[in-house]
Amino acid sequence: MGISIEKEKPRLVPVKESIDKETFDKETAEPEPVVDVIPPHIQQQIAETNAANTRALRAHEKMVAELRRQIIAMNQDMIETKQTFRLRESELQAEINQAQELNSNLMEENESFQLLLHEKSINGEFMQTSIMKVKRGRMTCFVAVWFNI
Repeated sequence: MGISIEKEKPRLVPVKESIDKETFDKETAEPEPVVDVIPPHIQQQIAETNAANTRALRAHEKMVAELRRQIIAMNQDMIETKQTFRLRESELQAEINQAQELNSNLMEENESFQLLLHEKSINGEFMQTSIMKVKRGRMTCFVAVWFNI
C-alpha cells in the first residue's frame, strides 16, 4: 500500500494591468518628517532625566558586579572552611577511634589483673608476694583498705 503525496501547485494571482499614477506616487513617496512639538524646556528635562537614569543604572550595575564578586569570594571561603572542618573532623574521628581502642585494651588488661588478683587472693598467694613483704605498716593499711579488713 503506497501513500501518494501530491504537492499543491502555486496559484497565480492576476495582476492589475493599469496602475494609476496617483496610487503609484503615494506608495513610493517618502513619509513626511515629523515636526517636533515638544517644547525645548521639556526636552531638556527629558534629557536630564535620561542622563540621571543612565548614571543610576551604571551605579546599580557596579554595585551588582561588586556584590557578585563578594558572593564568589564568600563561596570560595565557605568551600575552604568546609574542607578545613572535614579534615579536622577526620582527625578527631581518628583520635576517638584510637582512644576507644586504648580504652578497650585497658579494660581487657584491667579484667585480667582483677582475675589474677582474685585467684591469688583465694589461694592465699597474694600476701606471700615480695611486694607485700616490704614494710608491713603502709602496705598493711593499703591491703586493709583494699580488702575491707
